[in-house]
Amino acid sequence: MKKHINATLAAMAVLLAVPAQADDLQAQLMAVAQAEQDGQAREAAKQAADEMARQKAAKAAAAERKRQISAAAAAKKAKAAQQAAVAQAKEQERRTDKKRAQDYEDKLRELELMKAQLELERMKKRVGREDDYIDQELKRESARTDVIQSEADATRDVATGTRDLLSSEGKAREEEASGWFN
Repeated sequence: MKKHINATLAAMAVLLAVPAQADDLQAQLMAVAQAEQDGQAREAAKQAADEMARQKAAKAAAAERKRQISAAAAAKKAKAAQQAAVAQAKEQERRTDKKRAQDYEDKLRELELMKAQLELERMKKRVGREDDYIDQELKRESARTDVIQSEADATRDVATGTRDLLSSEGKAREEEASGWFN
């Protein structure tokens, strides 16, 4: 704009310096005014073009910022989704492991219950047959008693037999010694 003012002042100085007629001066002033208006119009067009370029650049920068923000938000959302998927997979694995452990513990409890039931049934059968076991135990004790009694009788019989033998042998010797031909 300074250029146009300087150009306008220079043009006026030229016009004033040159002696001319009034019509000529009027035409020259009109020409200077027209030139000034043309310069101002060009300057305004240039400023408008610069303003449009600046606005276009600002819009492009704003659009780029918006795109970057959108891309960052999409990346953040994708990362959150990936983290959620990883967390969900870990949770699923934890639940699977927990279910497996619970199933194992359930089977162990079931086996323990079955074992306890079998032991209970065995005891019930034993109690049901307790009379048989008692009879067998009594027979075993009776047999042991009979063996002991038999051994005692045998020992007594041997002792009695030995005593009788010795007594008979003693009497026989006495009779032999008391005889006539001794």
